[in-house]
Amino acid sequence: MLKSRFLLSLCTLICGWNWGFAQNLVPNAGFEYYYQCPNDHDQLSRAIGWYKTNLATPDFFHECNTSNQSFYIPKNVFGVKETFSGEGYAGMVCRRDFREYLMVRLKSPLEKGQEYYAYMHVSLSSASEITTDELGMFFSTRPIFSEDFKPITRVKPQIRNPKGRYIQQDQWYKIEGQFVANGGERYLILGNFQYSYATQKVSSTTDGVTASPYFYIDNVSTEPIPKLALRKELQTIKRIDNIYFPSGRASLLPAAEPVLDSLAGLLLRHTELRLRITGHTDSVGNATTNLRLSEQRASRVAQYLIEQGVAADRLEIRAMGYSKPISKNGSEPERQLNRRVTFEALVKGDAP
Repeated sequence: MLKSRFLLSLCTLICGWNWGFAQNLVPNAGFEYYYQCPNDHDQLSRAIGWYKTNLATPDFFHECNTSNQSFYIPKNVFGVKETFSGEGYAGMVCRRDFREYLMVRLKSPLEKGQEYYAYMHVSLSSASEITTDELGMFFSTRPIFSEDFKPITRVKPQIRNPKGRYIQQDQWYKIEGQFVANGGERYLILGNFQYSYATQKVSSTTDGVTASPYFYIDNVSTEPIPKLALRKELQTIKRIDNIYFPSGRASLLPAAEPVLDSLAGLLLRHTELRLRITGHTDSVGNATTNLRLSEQRASRVAQYLIEQGVAADRLEIRAMGYSKPISKNGSEPERQLNRRVTFEALVKGDAP
């Protein structure tokens, strides 16, 4: 498992990141992929894509580390914490006079005027006697590095933890928000951006042994939010629920064509969209036959859209057979409702 994870890390680095829908612009967002397993302090750079911003020593933790339990998960030198998801996370100190930061280069620069949704999951280590509410996410047009341990304070983070919500050890806290990009932001930096005098600390709810608040970081994301016109179009696609079929067949009923014509027009207007088409059947017949029939129905709809000019590589086919009924099958009208296709719009960035 560990060898395959390492090989996957290299493939991800060399081959590039997959794109699909609701694209997360943060590579290695859960600290899953690594060059080497961590076995000491100051090894954030072993997590592919992540760096520090000063001479401080942020840490990397991963389940791959079986030789040095100090940087293992869940138990490590700073306490016991399961990951939010996956097999890795990072850690950093946020003292008034000594700050650690995590930095990553985004997959692509942010676009001017585009709205983004960003978040990270944070939890206090059980070794910390105190905690703070001063944590945030800063998007920069350039990388930041200094030859000292001083805080980064002359910037305004786009996303901040709510004032007065002190991060504790009891759970993973989601720090999240929306912002409009100025354009060209390519680097994301995580940490405390407040001046020392403005950084408020309170006692933690744990019996910690260190006077410095130490935070685990996991599951970091930055995603473009579809613009209003596109949001309306996505809702239109979601509401299409009247593409039905004759019993035992994959031929389109006449009433379906105007609906699919409108759908094709929408897809041609928004080339950033992909479409997942899922076929369904009623309960008549055996499971194997129904699964094949549901695939044929989805394929027939895809073929119709292709004939209207939609590129085939923007369409994805799925078959559900009778596994997702929306109606009982006691009568023909009820069975008719189950003989259908459904649609899911995928914005460029979502994984297929």
